[in-house]
Amino acid sequence: MEVDVRECEEADLDLLEVHAPTGANRYHESRFRRQQAGSSTFLIAWSGGIPVGSGEVLREGPREPAAARLYLRLGYRETGCRYDDQFPWIDEAGVRHVVVDPCRFLTKTLA
Repeated sequence: MEVDVRECEEADLDLLEVHAPTGANRYHESRFRRQQAGSSTFLIAWSGGIPVGSGEVLREGPREPAAARLYLRLGYRETGCRYDDQFPWIDEAGVRHVVVDPCRFLTKTLA
């Protein structure tokens, strides 16, 4: 099976919902909006015109303590910039939830 990976385009959103529905959350649309805002790249894997996978590369820094430890071992350094990112989502019953995600910025000098 041949797979092509490319950045998501707005025209892809409806087809993504058909093949990987997220219901009232419209999670694919949220990921696409973050891409438009410049905070991530939303990638879609396609095979035969059908979306078969997706992933998001965030530009906000590592989101979990284990990831931060890994980056620090790889030579990244703390910037001191930390904050709590928050995003709402709606479950299938229509109940609104808010997820709080601690973020921190790390840097690395590239030679």
